[in-house]
Amino acid sequence: TFQTLSPFLVGARMDQPALDESRAWSIPLLRIGGFTVRLHALFLVMALGLVMRVGLDANEVTGIWQDALNLQLILLGSVLCHEFAHAVVARRLGAEVGTLVLWPLGGLTRPAFRAEQSHPMARAVVAMAGPMMHLLLCLMAAGFLLTSGWSPPLYPFWDPLPGVTGGVQLSHGLATSTGVADWWVVLMARIFWINWILLLFNTVVPALPLDGGEALLCVGWLRGGLRYGVLAVVKTSLGVLLVCIVAAVFLNEVLALILGLVIWLAARARMRSLELAESGLDDSMMDLDMAPESAGSWWSRFKERREVRRLERERQVLVQDEARMDALLDKLHRLGRASISVEERRFMERFASRFRERQSGPRA
Repeated sequence: TFQTLSPFLVGARMDQPALDESRAWSIPLLRIGGFTVRLHALFLVMALGLVMRVGLDANEVTGIWQDALNLQLILLGSVLCHEFAHAVVARRLGAEVGTLVLWPLGGLTRPAFRAEQSHPMARAVVAMAGPMMHLLLCLMAAGFLLTSGWSPPLYPFWDPLPGVTGGVQLSHGLATSTGVADWWVVLMARIFWINWILLLFNTVVPALPLDGGEALLCVGWLRGGLRYGVLAVVKTSLGVLLVCIVAAVFLNEVLALILGLVIWLAARARMRSLELAESGLDDSMMDLDMAPESAGSWWSRFKERREVRRLERERQVLVQDEARMDALLDKLHRLGRASISVEERRFMERFASRFRERQSGPRA
């Protein structure tokens, strides 16, 4: 049940950068339109692994690694357009966006809305801006293909890499070595197929951090409040996670397992943000992992994050100590002084001493 899994989703705050912190595992790529673009390490690892897997396969076409690399570059450009659409729409709606973090299926950075602008409809519009960009790119590529007499590859499992049939080199089933399909036809077909896959993933799969999951959160938010929306999307994310694990085992496909890991980390981070918001911290903590990159060096940002974690740990210890003190006072009232052990008496003395120090404040 969700109640059983929620402690593992929330977990303890870590002292070192974690995978569920959007910028923790990313490198700066470029700056465009006032936005700093960072590339997540997962993108580099997957791109390198896919190019190597195709290039080292003895049964593949010679030089096919170049086609695999071209596909990764098209994917990078498509993901950049996806995240840029999010950022532009978010700024139009008054949100703060400073850093865009790219990963293979979109972006891991969401805009930070101010409290008075944090409306689920605004967030839903921003979430769907990315898929709409993929739809626009699909329509443009399909238009080029149709006007040239070619059909866009709508089959999701279509192979975009070349193969050899009867001595003729094929790509997407388009004969390239005989001149039947020009290079730009193959390029447009690949652009269409990659954006078609990204559009399907980000609209059909209702899991975090995909845009379908963000849209589901907003729908739940409108229906029953923020907590209702977060819990709904976390539950569906867990369901998608289980499907990814089954697919990874059944198909012997590591990509499904990686997707499941990303979904797990995103759901865990969202549950943690919800608990921080409900623990008395400011509601903007819901956007703690989405806020624009602060000024200063990476070392100053690291110290700021560490200070936030330290204060949260101290707050949790204080809550636990206050609960224990209340229980001991109740025990003392009901059973008398003899019922209090030596260790419990020492704890009460330490708690009273700390309470007096907080009340008196710092000494001059």
